Amino acid sequence: MALDELRAEIDRADRDLSAAFVRRMEIAAQIAAYKRENGLPVLDQRREDAVAARMAAGCDARLAPYMERLYRTLFALSRKYQQSLLARTGLIGHPLGHSCSPQLHGLYGDTGYQLWDITPDELPYFVQRRDFALANVTIPYKQAVLPDCDTLSDTARRIGSVNTLICREGRVHGDNTDAYGFAALARRTGVNFSQGKTLILGSGGTSRTARYVVESAGGEAVIISRTGENNYQNLSRHADARWIVNATPVGMYPNVDGCLLNLSDFPALSGVLDAVYNPLRTPLIQQAQALKIPAMGGLYMLCAQAARARELLGGDHAAMVVTPNAEIAYEALKSEELRALLNSADLMLPDGSGVVLAAKILKTPLRQKVAGVDFADGLLGVLEETGGRLYLLGSKPGIGELAAEKMREKHPKLNVCGIADGYFKDEAAVVEKINAAAPDVLFVCLGAPKQEHFMQAHREELNVRLMAGLGGSLDSFAGTVKRAPRWMIRMNLEWLYRLIKQPSRFGRMLRLPKYIWAAVCERIRGKKKWEN
Repeated sequence: MALDELRAEIDRADRDLSAAFVRRMEIAAQIAAYKRENGLPVLDQRREDAVAARMAAGCDARLAPYMERLYRTLFALSRKYQQSLLARTGLIGHPLGHSCSPQLHGLYGDTGYQLWDITPDELPYFVQRRDFALANVTIPYKQAVLPDCDTLSDTARRIGSVNTLICREGRVHGDNTDAYGFAALARRTGVNFSQGKTLILGSGGTSRTARYVVESAGGEAVIISRTGENNYQNLSRHADARWIVNATPVGMYPNVDGCLLNLSDFPALSGVLDAVYNPLRTPLIQQAQALKIPAMGGLYMLCAQAARARELLGGDHAAMVVTPNAEIAYEALKSEELRALLNSADLMLPDGSGVVLAAKILKTPLRQKVAGVDFADGLLGVLEETGGRLYLLGSKPGIGELAAEKMREKHPKLNVCGIADGYFKDEAAVVEKINAAAPDVLFVCLGAPKQEHFMQAHREELNVRLMAGLGGSLDSFAGTVKRAPRWMIRMNLEWLYRLIKQPSRFGRMLRLPKYIWAAVCERIRGKKKWEN
């Protein structure tokens, strides 16, 4: 047969596959409904293994491994789809175009988390319908949902604001995890509200939360509004303020240039907190850092809130995080398997300026790079705050122990429950050892793509909430491999520092310009072949 005829045949086969896939997912939805009514779990590992083995045995031996891989992929997609139908979790607010909540809740295993952008007229109907398990609430509905709650937590009642709705047995319970997240943010930044005056910018729901936390700690809270007794025109009367909290949307994406005050007017200032998390560094945070005042934006607060919300719901699903840099992304261009593996992750972080630059070239810009080691360091703070358990896997013998020691120097209450080096052959034994330690979070530092293959292969066996592929992060934590100076990191020159320290990396570094050139070519052609 001619090539055109063969392609016509494969197009017909693809149409048949597409129809079969749609039918299969329709049945999966019916199964999800049955599981919801009967309280059954989504995963039935024994059945999946039996079906995959049966389908592989029923085809040509040369195709057997591909058939098994196909069904493993179908099972994974089916589980995610069923979880999205069962979870019925999401965020209500208006507007929601800026929200990163689905990605953050995905980090905690909720891959079905949705954005429900509803109008004020639709709000009462949404809540009264009770067709959700958990609904987080954001601007402008934190007070508006109060009348529709059947019960309220003591925290929500005292603040007069709700940011979490839990629906059980047809009754809606209102809670407030903002206070939990804000208090965690304050502790993380070293802010002690009992010592001195706190200026809270804004008078909305977030302001109520901040005031509650400040006063619960025995501190003095002063609310700054546009028209109240204390406003932006008479700030000079509060020049003795020790802490400043931005509880307004000023500085939030897309209006990222806004800032309400000049921090130089507050000589006693010791700390700044900003509830805005997009962008990560608002003009207020940048101002504080320039003055060498401890400061932190709202991302940590949001992560703590997400963790607390999952606790309230009772969610406990594993999640997979990958941190590809330009080298890995370039290899993914050439490897369909690696590309699919990366895309199967619950959260993908751009670890390197090369990925950010390529995204900009392709008109799909990323806000900034997130180095795997920086992500890991931030997660250590969350684990210390929540009492979570951490397992370290990878690197040379002894490096994990040294890394754990350095981690505990910075986070004294961190619980490292197990360590294993990367020099192993029996993966099943390693998985058993990890599960025996019962960690909440697993750092997999085996180098790419080995670490990604390990996580994917054992995703259903590992009893962890989160596993993250972090390359050489353990060596960085241990101090055996030094990171670039901060000024080089800020200027996106960390790759140059690595090259100077390790000239042998020159061959690997060539993948960076190749990757950028590939992005340029794709931009010119107007195609993005590597996107799924």
